[in-house]
Amino acid sequence: MTPHRSAFLHPAAPESHGPRLRGLVDRISKNYLRRFGESLWHLAIYPWTVLAQRPSVIQIQASDFQAFWEAVIGGLLVASAIFLHATNWELVREIDLFALALAVQSLPFLASVALAVLEGSRLNNFAFWHGLEARLGQMLTRRPAATTTPAPMVAAVPTDKHVEPAQ
Repeated sequence: MTPHRSAFLHPAAPESHGPRLRGLVDRISKNYLRRFGESLWHLAIYPWTVLAQRPSVIQIQASDFQAFWEAVIGGLLVASAIFLHATNWELVREIDLFALALAVQSLPFLASVALAVLEGSRLNNFAFWHGLEARLGQMLTRRPAATTTPAPMVAAVPTDKHVEPAQ
């Protein structure tokens, strides 16, 4: 009797591959868990431990930029909206609407950050706008240069067709 066709297509793995494969999976999972733990520590926990030890770090950053806390709140709202939309695997419409509501709620905070950024730039200087107005006025009132093209030629009236005056 011949073996079943699938036995030829998928031969059974030798017994020696089982422990090796299991050891490889264990090493990968341990390495993955270790790296995940390190990432979690560096991204989520370590900043809070630094801030608990040195709260003056927040005060320095907040005093350097006027809209620091607005930027933090707006960034957290936008990040929350993106996270909610990205993790909505069941495509629940209400979750997407809530993510949209969070994004809309972040707009005033982000607008105050934009205004604080523009406040320190030269766009907030009256002299810049006055100079820009003067340059724009010069560009708009400048007359085009005189052209040197000759005047159009008028065709001459043939001599054999004279118009006689009426008598």
